[in-house]
Amino acid sequence: MSDQEREYWLADGEDKAKAEAFIKERSDALVAMADIAKRHGGDEFVTRGSTIAGLCFPTDECPAGWREVTRMTFGDRRRPVFMPKRTTKALKAICADLASVHAKGASHFTAHMGGRSTMKAGDGLGMRIMYMSWEFIGDALLLSVPVSDSETPCFASDHSRKLAMSEYWALREAAEKAAA
Repeated sequence: MSDQEREYWLADGEDKAKAEAFIKERSDALVAMADIAKRHGGDEFVTRGSTIAGLCFPTDECPAGWREVTRMTFGDRRRPVFMPKRTTKALKAICADLASVHAKGASHFTAHMGGRSTMKAGDGLGMRIMYMSWEFIGDALLLSVPVSDSETPCFASDHSRKLAMSEYWALREAAEKAAA
């Protein structure tokens, strides 16, 4: 069993095009969610999986017909998060609007890229499900792939190149130097 949690692949060709298309679609969905939040007076939104789970308002006060569902920290400020109660047609319409946009997450990205998730032992008796993700280092698009304890890799491609960990850290160090 490897103690390495992730391996990194330099996306190229078809893989890079597929990943960039996914990232753009997700980004567009998050922009649309922010627009929906603003349309209903919110200045922050919280997601649950792929949909909006609540809004924060500039005054942190609960609007009429809404209820507090949780509190979240944004930066250094803890704020209440609200959702409309489904008691009137108008409030039901707001709920439908909040649920109208879906932002795909890590499980979708993993499937989109032809990868697979893996489970790792967590703290105590728990398990963690690990998915692929992406990272930009400078102009390079890297695919962050979980390492499986089984013989079957979580990702393989003829269009991308698996990086040695030393190459990954060299890319990170070069990007940090360039940013300084």
